[in-house]
Amino acid sequence: MKDLKFKVWNKKKKLMSDPFLINHLPARYKKKGNIFIQYAGVKDKSGKEVYWGDIVRHERIVDHHDSEVFYEDYDEVLVIRLGHVTITPSLGVVLNGSIKMSYVDGDEIHEGKYNKNPGSWDRFAEVIGNIYQNPEMLTKKEGE
Repeated sequence: MKDLKFKVWNKKKKLMSDPFLINHLPARYKKKGNIFIQYAGVKDKSGKEVYWGDIVRHERIVDHHDSEVFYEDYDEVLVIRLGHVTITPSLGVVLNGSIKMSYVDGDEIHEGKYNKNPGSWDRFAEVIGNIYQNPEMLTKKEGE
């Protein structure tokens, strides 16, 4: 059986714990008001573990051979996904947020909502914060 790894967010003190295995739960975390945050089972491109509620920037350049997007008059498109991580039984690890697609030279093609598993976490994703300590990151527009 796979060990479940968690962190704890203390709402009152506004502090995040170090990761621990649930079967080694420190007594100090068994208090009311603590939020348990589960490890998603994936790591970002720098090897950092991704947890539920982490804010992730997933950025990659796709070409016309990529099946995710198809525009006949481009060679390469920059795809930026920004959102927070959730874990669902049906989809697994999901990035909930926005997607912005633009030509590599900067002209925008598409902007909208995104709610899927973008895949390739270890190659294109970067944890840049979390919804507990940095909620303002999800309200900012790209580039601000």
